[in-house]
Amino acid sequence: MHTLLPVLNEVGHIWWSNLVNDLRRYVIFAIAVWYLLWIALSPVLRGRRIREDIPPRRQLALELLYSVRSVAVFSTVGIGIAYMQRGGLYPLAEVGQSWGPAWFVVSLALMIVGQDAWIYWTHRWMHHPRFFRTFHHRC
Repeated sequence: MHTLLPVLNEVGHIWWSNLVNDLRRYVIFAIAVWYLLWIALSPVLRGRRIREDIPPRRQLALELLYSVRSVAVFSTVGIGIAYMQRGGLYPLAEVGQSWGPAWFVVSLALMIVGQDAWIYWTHRWMHHPRFFRTFHHRC
C-alpha cells in the first residue's frame, strides 16, 4: 500500500486540478450565457422564447449540480489523457507544437464534431428503455 500512496496522491492531484480548471471555465461560460440570454438580450429574444419566465432558482440549482457531476466525469477522463501523454500514447501535444496556429483551428473543428457525435450517441444510448432508469432518469 505504501508504494501505491504516491501514485494515488498524484492521481488525486491531477483530478483535482482538472476539476477546478474545468469548473472555473464552466461556471464562467454558463453564467455568461445565462446572463446574455435571460438578461442582456431579453427584450430581443422575448418573442422567440418557448417559456416566458426565468426558470425557478431550485431548477437552476439542480441543473448546476447535474452539470458539476458531468464536469467531474470529464475531469476523470483527464487523468487518462495525462498518463497517456506521459507514456507517449497521446501525440496530439507534439502535433500541436509542430503545426502551430493551424492546429488550433483543426483541433477545434475536430473536437466540436467529435464531442457532438459522442454526446449524441451516448445520449441516444441512455434513452434506450433498458438503460434509461439507471443512467439518465433523474427522479
